[in-house]
Amino acid sequence: MRLPNSVSNRHYSILREMFISMQSIPDIGCRCVEMVVVKKSVAIHPIIDKYVRKTWALLVEEGYDATYSTAVNLMLLAAILEATKEEGLSERTRKLIWNFMEDEKTIKELNLQDQLSSLPKHIIVKVKDELHSEDDRIRTEKKM
Repeated sequence: MRLPNSVSNRHYSILREMFISMQSIPDIGCRCVEMVVVKKSVAIHPIIDKYVRKTWALLVEEGYDATYSTAVNLMLLAAILEATKEEGLSERTRKLIWNFMEDEKTIKELNLQDQLSSLPKHIIVKVKDELHSEDDRIRTEKKM
């Protein structure tokens, strides 16, 4: 697998490690397997979405036939490979992951967006309007 050559140093080193790790898995892209489609929508945090889109763009720029799903799978594979290394994830990475999981507001928002994705659009708009009105009411009460 060739390494991208038109990326920033940070992205280059991240992708380089991913590709090197992937090379140690025999026939990773050569087996015909039935892909599992978990669901048609998944709520993704805006910061994660930003990096998925950057990864996707890098792959496309390098000539790969990549989609958003390809980029997500590549990033998940990289995370799995890092986590399963003998030394595991760094202390800093583990701390950041658990800080994310303990961020109740973010997790609730992701769960809400995930649940809303299966509702008809007109209901989603109504629910979001009601939530924003409630948020505005709470902010106003806190100011008093």
